[in-house]
Amino acid sequence: MKRPNLFGHARKELIMDAFFAWLLQWAEPGNEVYDPELHLCGIAFAKMLLGKEEDTAFRVESIKTETQKNRIDVQVCINNDYCIIIENKLNTGEHSGQLERYQEEAKKECAKNGWQLVCVYIKTGYYSQASLNRVKQKGYKTFDRKQLLAFFEQHPAENVIYKDFIEYLKSIEETEHLWQKSPIGAWYKEPNAWNGLYQFLDKAKRKEEYKLGWGYVPNPSKGFMGFWWHFLPYQGYEVYWQIEKEGKLCLKIGSVAENRKEKRNQWTSLVLRHATESGHKEIRRPQHAGNGRSMTVAVVERRDWLGTDNETVDAKAVVEHLEGYARFLDECVAAAEGK
Repeated sequence: MKRPNLFGHARKELIMDAFFAWLLQWAEPGNEVYDPELHLCGIAFAKMLLGKEEDTAFRVESIKTETQKNRIDVQVCINNDYCIIIENKLNTGEHSGQLERYQEEAKKECAKNGWQLVCVYIKTGYYSQASLNRVKQKGYKTFDRKQLLAFFEQHPAENVIYKDFIEYLKSIEETEHLWQKSPIGAWYKEPNAWNGLYQFLDKAKRKEEYKLGWGYVPNPSKGFMGFWWHFLPYQGYEVYWQIEKEGKLCLKIGSVAENRKEKRNQWTSLVLRHATESGHKEIRRPQHAGNGRSMTVAVVERRDWLGTDNETVDAKAVVEHLEGYARFLDECVAAAEGK
C-alpha cells in the first residue's frame, strides 16, 4: 500500500501555485532555523528561476511571494532587485493572450520600482514541444516536469510536503511511460499513456520539416487528446493527419471557409480512389460526415496503424506507419493538383 499523498487529492493549479510560493518563501533569511534543508532548497529554486545556479556570490537577502496578484499565478520579489512572475500550468495551455497581459502588467510595476523582470512558465502536466517553443518566443523561461524532477533529485529534503510533490510528479511521469509496456486496450484506464505516446512521436518526428503538435481538442462529446501533423496547403486551406479519440487516425481538411460540403466530398472521393489504387484497403470513408471548418475525409482504425487491444506497441513500426501515411497524403495532394 502506498503512503497517502497530499497532491493526489489536490491536483488543481492553485494548489501547485501555493507549493511554488511556499517553497520560494523558505529561501527567506531566518527560515533556516525551522528547516535548514528546505531553506537551502528554496534558495536553490530561486537561483534556478533567475538563472543564477552557478553564481556563488549571489545571496537571497529578502524574498516576498504573492499568489494571484493581478491574476498572475505567483509573483516573487527578490532583494528588491528582481521580480519573477510564474505562470504554472498542469494540463491546460496558455490562451487568450494571457502571457502577454501578465508580462505587460509586470513591466509597469518593475519600471516603477526599478526591478529586473524575469518571466517563468512551469508545465507540470502534459505538453508538446511546439507549445513550449511558442511560450519561449514570448519571452518566458520554461521549466517542464523533467527539469523539475532533475532539480528535486539534486536538492533533496525530508519535509513531507516537499517529498509528496516530488512523488506526485514522478507518478505522472510513470503513467506516461505505460504506453511502452501496457496492452493498448489498458490505455483507456490510464489516459496519460496516450500522452506518453504523443511525447515519443513529438520527438521522433521533430526532425521533419512539416509542423506538428498535440494536446486537448475540445468538442461537444467531452473532447479528446489529439496529435496532428503533416499539414499541407491546398487552395487556401490545409490537409493533414490527426489521431483522435480511441486512437482513430483521421485524414482531415481544415480552415475551410466556404463550400465545405463540396470540398469534403471531393477529398473523400480522391482519397478513397487513391487508397484503392495504392493498396491501402484500411483507409476508409468516415461513418459521420461533418460540415465544420475542420472535417474528416477518411479514417484508419487504431488496429491498422497502432495495434489491437491485446498488443503492446512496436514503436518503430508505428513511426514507419505514420511516415507511410504522410507519403500517401503527399501523393493525394499531388493528384489533386494534377501533378
